[in-house]
Amino acid sequence: MHTVVVTAANVAAATKIAERLHGRETQVQADAGYTGAAKRPEIVALQRKLDWQIASQRGAVLAACRTWFKALGIAGCRCRACCP
Repeated sequence: MHTVVVTAANVAAATKIAERLHGRETQVQADAGYTGAAKRPEIVALQRKLDWQIASQRGAVLAACRTWFKALGIAGCRCRACCP
């Protein structure tokens, strides 16, 4: 079952996540805009065990990529090519 919830431009989509859950979910997958959604009061009030899979924010991914390249001793230009 899929749900579509439309919000105004000045309303964050993460504030409507409780309305999107229909009750049979075991897993929730979302982009980085939903970071912290599992801790929102309306979600905690549901008292259900959900497996939250929230994408990492782009800055964290880039930092990890740069750290990895530095650890390997690869030139900075290759790092920029891989992690724009």
